[in-house]
Amino acid sequence: MRLFVAILFSDSVTEQLFRGLVSLRQQSIQGNFSRRENLHLTLAFLGETHQTEGAKRAIDAIVSPAFSLSINRLGRFQRPGGDIMWVGIPGNPHLSALHQQLSSALREEGFSLEKREYRPHLTLGRQVLLDPSFH
Repeated sequence: MRLFVAILFSDSVTEQLFRGLVSLRQQSIQGNFSRRENLHLTLAFLGETHQTEGAKRAIDAIVSPAFSLSINRLGRFQRPGGDIMWVGIPGNPHLSALHQQLSSALREEGFSLEKREYRPHLTLGRQVLLDPSFH
């Protein structure tokens, strides 16, 4: 089973994100776009594992106050055959602290996590080719 830990958004925020995704889709000639119910902010990707109890213990150990997030840009990771399109979250000390605390708790449970810097973003689509007439 593929596991990850993520932040889900309220219905109103998800709807706003989805409207932006629909606009992106209309400006594209191809793409595999996220479904509305799959829009989320990944905190940790655990990969293929059956260690659900360890993941639950790590999540239950987290203590974090509520905080606000903002989205500040549309970006893309360029790939042959189509880009990964995303919206980015600017630096947020509360989100960074949550990510660090979760990562530490998951490692204590035996999970091997990516070592690269956490760059929070929401994926809108994969294999996206934008219509050149919209540039």
